[in-house]
Amino acid sequence: MSFIGWFLESAAFAQIQREKFTKYLGGHTVEEAMTKAYGLVPADTTISEFIQNEILTRHRRSFLVEDYGKYIGLLTVHDIKNVSQNDWDKTKVTDVMKPLDQVKTVDVNFPLVDALKAMDKEGVNQMPVLEENKIVGMLSRESIISFFSSLNLKEQ
Repeated sequence: MSFIGWFLESAAFAQIQREKFTKYLGGHTVEEAMTKAYGLVPADTTISEFIQNEILTRHRRSFLVEDYGKYIGLLTVHDIKNVSQNDWDKTKVTDVMKPLDQVKTVDVNFPLVDALKAMDKEGVNQMPVLEENKIVGMLSRESIISFFSSLNLKEQ
């Protein structure tokens, strides 16, 4: 009985926190929480170069892959997880990236709450942000939490 009571109390608390989070984010747009600083990696980069030059130095979790000035895909740390370290020198980022036409994107004016729901539904931690069909930033769970924290601080 105690376990069931604890479980129900935990579930109720989580629901209250979700509703509070949703309430605070209501009325805000993606533009307010996105970051305009996002990582770029050239298409001809090997996984080894990517690890050494980007992951270990910049500590970002997602990068847009660029080929001759055009964005062609999204690369996350998760994408390289299945590549054997022995193959890092001969595997290009384009071999493991997600092509941009398969990446969930969001418009700069989209409601922030709905963007977060879309991230949950798609199972992604970041989405490129578009304005007039051009990438202008990156929305991530981290940027949403930072934005939420700044709202919380202002109201206290």
